[in-house]
Amino acid sequence: SLPAFGILISPTFDTATSNGANFNWIMWKGIKPAGTRIRLQFASSNSSSGPFSFIGPDCTVGAYYEPSESTPVQLACAGPHNNKRYFRYKVQLCSNNDCATPGGGNPEVTDVIVNWSP
Repeated sequence: SLPAFGILISPTFDTATSNGANFNWIMWKGIKPAGTRIRLQFASSNSSSGPFSFIGPDCTVGAYYEPSESTPVQLACAGPHNNKRYFRYKVQLCSNNDCATPGGGNPEVTDVIVNWSP
């Protein structure tokens, strides 16, 4: 079996907007076998060195976005995110549906797309 989960944290992206950006949605492309999960979190900051607090749709560190493949999901928590210049995302790939015990599935993310506007 595979490890319960693996995590990828993106590099820091610079929107190059001096007044910060409005972050609209996030989506992923790849393969999610039955019985696995792909979970996303989003973080933004006014400094390229952070701090970056990865949060989900209820604005907490314990929540995750879980859209279907190639399906944009609106980024919630405009207060913490909008008008920030820099952002990162975190992807959690779970080999089992509970993200806690080792499983046999091998989810794969090939692209993460974040939509933002100045």
